[in-house]
Amino acid sequence: YKEGPILIDCTLRDGGYYNKWDFESSLIKKYLYAVASAGINFVEIGFRTLKNDNYLGPLAYCTETFLSEFEFPNLLQLGVMINASEIRGNEDFLSTMKKLFPVSASSSKISLIRIATTLKDLEYAIKAGKWLKNNQYKVGINLMQIATLDIKEIQDFSSQIKDFHPDVIFFAGGGT
Repeated sequence: YKEGPILIDCTLRDGGYYNKWDFESSLIKKYLYAVASAGINFVEIGFRTLKNDNYLGPLAYCTETFLSEFEFPNLLQLGVMINASEIRGNEDFLSTMKKLFPVSASSSKISLIRIATTLKDLEYAIKAGKWLKNNQYKVGINLMQIATLDIKEIQDFSSQIKDFHPDVIFFAGGGT
């Protein structure tokens, strides 16, 4: 990596809450080239989820097939977010992970996986993160609702995560 900060943009993933991750392909392409020209290192393009109860656009799933339709700017790396609660909610961990990530990072358009988690689901986030790192992905742990945690809970998070060594740790405020 270059010296200095590494920039991660999550506009498409986060913006998808407003249009069910159903962006026009031409907009996605223009956007990716715009952020690349701005010096952004990573774009978190969407989610990887197995849930399909309602209509969601292709950026809710970011399948390898969908992503193969695009040519991505050089040096721009792609990421997706997954939810640890979805890992916890499935009985067969290995099958779930293979459905979400059918290929290793070397064969994928995706290089960074951000795992959104609460303290309740942290053990599943770490388990998924270890599996992903074994498949050559860069892994970020995103602790949600940090504004609702007290110092003891944050220390507990730190002690649980320290032996895992994620590539990056994110904190998201949330709370009431």
